[in-house]
Amino acid sequence: MPSDAVSRYEAADSRERGAAVSERSRAVALGLAVVGGAFGLHRFYTGRVQSGIW
Repeated sequence: MPSDAVSRYEAADSRERGAAVSERSRAVALGLAVVGGAFGLHRFYTGRVQSGIW
């Protein structure tokens, strides 16, 4: 039983780590934030359209 609980925990942990990974480039997002930060261009690039509008 303990090994089953550990394997479930490891599986959930690996999914959470993988969900935070983005295919977007941090350098491009940073460049957009510097150049068009007032317009929220970096937010649109990263897929956060709602926060880019507001």
